[in-house]
Amino acid sequence: QDWEYILHKLETSLDLKMEGVLRVGYDILHKDNQFLFLLIAFFFNYKDENHVMAMLSESNLDVRFGLKTLANKSLIHISNKGKIVMH
Repeated sequence: QDWEYILHKLETSLDLKMEGVLRVGYDILHKDNQFLFLLIAFFFNYKDENHVMAMLSESNLDVRFGLKTLANKSLIHISNKGKIVMH
């Protein structure tokens, strides 16, 4: 029973550590990039990069720069086929 408790604690602590890392990465973003991150999370995960840029072309966001920023901070990945993927 002790090992089950320890395993559960380990799984929980790893999740909290990962959340902390993501939170720090998100918190240091400019507000526009935070908004872009949330848009991707809710609407554009696994969508084509060009599609996302077209959909947001009328917004005040610099989508191309924002996507590069999010990718550089490892908050998203842009696949070889141009798909935006959240980790």
